[in-house]
Amino acid sequence: MDPGNLRNIPEDEKVFIDTNILTYYLLNDSVYGSECNNFIKRIEEERYYGFISPLVISETLFNMIKAWAFNEHGVRPRDLIRMIKERPKILRDMPVYQTSELFDLFLVLPVGEVEVKESYKLINKYYLLTNDALNAATMKVNRINNIATNDRDFFNIDWIKCWHPDSYSMQRR
Repeated sequence: MDPGNLRNIPEDEKVFIDTNILTYYLLNDSVYGSECNNFIKRIEEERYYGFISPLVISETLFNMIKAWAFNEHGVRPRDLIRMIKERPKILRDMPVYQTSELFDLFLVLPVGEVEVKESYKLINKYYLLTNDALNAATMKVNRINNIATNDRDFFNIDWIKCWHPDSYSMQRR
């Protein structure tokens, strides 16, 4: 399905939120942050229902750790794992509260055996990597047909309606 703009999601819809939307919001991204902020505000206003998975939580937290380590300690993303292995106590100062408070806005859907088995089919049918396939399978099992994402890998899944931040057209050029 052709993607639509985040601001055009019909009210009372169930929407799965992908990691990139939360990351843009949390980092106040210069291109997508404003639109994602407005989107999150509409979820807070209960204009539609937001859903995430444990995978989205993990990916978003990891993105926040990378950004924090770079901003606070100058650690490049490619060096992050080595640095944490060498100095794990550095994470003691990582402020996870902002991120965890954001997650409280959404219903966290479980990923279990049914979702895992469904993801195998989706990997082969839609050429998805594992986390995207597990998120799509979680959506399918829970009958959620809308996803807020800037990830083009979801655009070819025929039963999913993708909603992207306003500046998506600029990214495609």
